[in-house]
Amino acid sequence: MNNEFEEVTAEDFSTISQKKLPHQLIENTLITWGGGGLKGTKYKNLMVKYAGWTRSNSTSYAKDPLQAAIAFNIIRNAFNSCSNADELKMKLEPKR
Repeated sequence: MNNEFEEVTAEDFSTISQKKLPHQLIENTLITWGGGGLKGTKYKNLMVKYAGWTRSNSTSYAKDPLQAAIAFNIIRNAFNSCSNADELKMKLEPKR
């Protein structure tokens, strides 16, 4: 699935475009995989956190675009070996 998304760059978070940027496409996929709506948004937030986003859910990715780009690229790469929400969660969830 990785090939479906371009690599996310820090500049993406300060770019205005009529076409969806790679991180927006990844977010949409995560929300869909998570069940859509509020449930999907919670899932997306959790996956981004698992991938390395350390700020709150309400903090704009533009506040730390490098950290955001790294987190989204981790998710992008994880999509290669995952075909559903549960597999992705298992892959990204911190090991205890």
